[in-house]
Amino acid sequence: VGIIAAGVRRGIELSVKVMVPAILVLLVGLAAYGFTLDGASAAYAYYLSPDFATIAANWTEILPAAAGQAFFTLSLGMGVMITYASYLGEDRNLAADAGIIAALDTLVAVLVGFVVFPVLFSIGIEPGAGGPRTIFVSLTAAFAGIPGGRILGVVFFGMVGIAALSSAISILEVLVSYLIDEVGVARV
Repeated sequence: VGIIAAGVRRGIELSVKVMVPAILVLLVGLAAYGFTLDGASAAYAYYLSPDFATIAANWTEILPAAAGQAFFTLSLGMGVMITYASYLGEDRNLAADAGIIAALDTLVAVLVGFVVFPVLFSIGIEPGAGGPRTIFVSLTAAFAGIPGGRILGVVFFGMVGIAALSSAISILEVLVSYLIDEVGVARV
């Protein structure tokens, strides 16, 4: 709430300038550590070898799930992109900016795979259906079973917390922007 109350430039922009690079640095560091784990090569083979037969057979389930994931990670349909776009100058190319955002979102998702799969494979956990069970049960158990896992677990879940905070700020800003523009409420 304090970040939102500080405004777009001094609050949101400043916090994102700190949080996003922090997430990327932590993610790259964790991915580099993942390369050193036992089972990393099997993890990368699993991660980077799509099963096209399964995709073809289940595309009616996979396509909506992938679209839903894209909508979720890009915060589409929640007003976040429209709200942030309203703060941009007229000289900005929205299509180019949207492409950059989508590309960076995809890059981060790929980097997360380079963290998650080696950690899981290092202690013999087969990836399941994904979702909250993977992050809060399987990864917790995996971090407990690898060298330095307690510290790495704190770093990983700290990174997840930072990402959640940045998402919460974005979603709250939609409401705050509406209240400022339509109801006349002051930011502070």
